[in-house]
Amino acid sequence: VSLFAFEPEEIARQMCLIDFKIYSTILPREFLNQSWAKPKYKERAANLLKMIERMNTVTYWVATTILSQKDKYGRAKRITTFVQIAEQLYKMRNYLTMMSVLSGLQHSSIMRLKKTYDKVDKKHMKVHNELSDLITPGNNFKELRGLQSDAVPPSMPYIGIYMADLTFIDTGNDNLLPGGLINFTKCGLIFNQIRQIIAAQNIPYNFEVIPSLEESLTKMHVLKPEILGEMSMQREPR
Repeated sequence: VSLFAFEPEEIARQMCLIDFKIYSTILPREFLNQSWAKPKYKERAANLLKMIERMNTVTYWVATTILSQKDKYGRAKRITTFVQIAEQLYKMRNYLTMMSVLSGLQHSSIMRLKKTYDKVDKKHMKVHNELSDLITPGNNFKELRGLQSDAVPPSMPYIGIYMADLTFIDTGNDNLLPGGLINFTKCGLIFNQIRQIIAAQNIPYNFEVIPSLEESLTKMHVLKPEILGEMSMQREPR
């Protein structure tokens, strides 16, 4: 049975289950000292890096799946399905996976497909644009931050926001104050960021696992970015 034989809501549910499994394993210490960005410390952030890899995989899977359709009608149908999946993830307060799906829709190899997008229903394009506005970095993700702050569990925040904040805090504040005293203000700022991430780990999504769908969403076929670019040009030449 094709993955896309399932309803978008069910696909979103299974993605919540899969991604929460990884999200729930991330330890507080993995967010310290920008370990995820430093090769010699990467073993300290193993679960966080696994989460990042999964999110990147989802993004490239979305683009790969759309471009695998040879005609514009097939591609438009896949775009519509991914918009519906992103909408369901939004309703499920899974902003982490939602961001990955939308990033796939916004990949340069997909955004240039004007003839394809012309075949997407206006209703779905409206949802596409509204969700895309939500993840735009402008105004420091103000709206998305508000949604994540008010989200009732189960939920999964987009951790990229917190990682950016932690990087800013770490690089902009010394660990020690003059005289060798510990900078407890910096410690407090870091704790507050990590607390928000970890709080969402306590209550998992309570959806029923569908083994065949779970397997398809775990073993995603993805193409490399350069291949996606070439394929996009083949689908809709300049």
